[in-house]
Amino acid sequence: MATEHPFLFYGAAPASWHGDSHAYELRLRDLPDEAARARLGSLLEEKVRGGKLRATPLEKWLFCGRHLLLDVEVTDETSPRWTLIHQLLGEVHALVPLDQVICIGVEEESPKDAWTIWSRKTRPQPAPGPGCGITFAPYERATDASLGEYAEDPVFERARLAVRLKDVLGPLEQHARSARADEIVATLIDPSPPVASGKLEESPAGMTVTGEGWSAHLDIKGGRKLQLVVDGAPRALPPEIGSVHSIAARTDGAGLWVSVAGGNFGKIPPTLWLVDLPSGTARKVADLDKTPKMNQLLPLDAHRVLVGSHAAFLFDLRREPALVARIDLPVALRSAAKAGRVALAEVPIKPQGAESILLGLFDDRIEVIGKIPVGFRYAAEIGGQLVGFAESAGFRVERVDEAMHRSGLS
Repeated sequence: MATEHPFLFYGAAPASWHGDSHAYELRLRDLPDEAARARLGSLLEEKVRGGKLRATPLEKWLFCGRHLLLDVEVTDETSPRWTLIHQLLGEVHALVPLDQVICIGVEEESPKDAWTIWSRKTRPQPAPGPGCGITFAPYERATDASLGEYAEDPVFERARLAVRLKDVLGPLEQHARSARADEIVATLIDPSPPVASGKLEESPAGMTVTGEGWSAHLDIKGGRKLQLVVDGAPRALPPEIGSVHSIAARTDGAGLWVSVAGGNFGKIPPTLWLVDLPSGTARKVADLDKTPKMNQLLPLDAHRVLVGSHAAFLFDLRREPALVARIDLPVALRSAAKAGRVALAEVPIKPQGAESILLGLFDDRIEVIGKIPVGFRYAAEIGGQLVGFAESAGFRVERVDEAMHRSGLS
């Protein structure tokens, strides 16, 4: 191949194209091994997080042998569009040599596009590629079915994920290296397991909890009113259940925990209620401190619930009074596990940031029995393991049994 350009590029600077983003098929010179695919994933993810380019949110990057489909958007309108694309592909070529690149969606070529003109003269028709249902006009790229089909590459995607998770992975890995053998740590799960939403469905407009023969909907945009339906008919609730902050089903499905926000500039305390089902009768469990609101509810079993706010509160219906323990930490509750004996929560750290803590839930007190130096957006118990989630990746919390044993919980 002549050395006027480093690789063939069909559609290097078209006059017009479909859509706002730029899709390309890259054909590597050689079949990349795992190390090369990992390096390529890291490079591309770094480049689309630098402020000038970004990965198109709804398009996946797919591999097939030595072919790669990618889609990027130019976010820096002050820089020449094609210069940014050429710089990106130039860095790819320096890392993993390219044979050819095809711009997908070209409507009209530019007579000034010297790179495309050179490529057409060098190889009038692009080398064949995998079948993918994409039209490569005007370049007449043929399909070679023997090459296989495009799919996500786990090595490539894991490398991309590691770049996105640098702010999370760094502290977690450093913590794991320095932690004692009995301290909890978190390790990245690959691939991230799906998390079932269970009975709770949330959206910006509200949240819905369903059970056998009943449903409850909290209308967040409609004054935070709670609507209860039993056997197809609406059920009235006491007027004290006004501005509801959160709801959660009792673990046995026979009740609904309801946290009601306080009001009147702190003069009216928030309250915790339990609605028995299917009867629909409601009873107030407790008044809380005179704070403007209560946050999340985390049911532990049929009798106990953990409430997270400016502090964590543990309630047990079998006790009188029902409030049996509290710990003065502002927490966002994430998940409970190990038969309701521990809970994962997030604690804000000023000025910014958060850490996750493992709460030991004793019969008469709450203690912090472990810490992880990052916050998680949400968490779940999967197969008896606590898993926290950040940036769409799962992190398994390790050594929970040791922490429970050390603290006397097991």
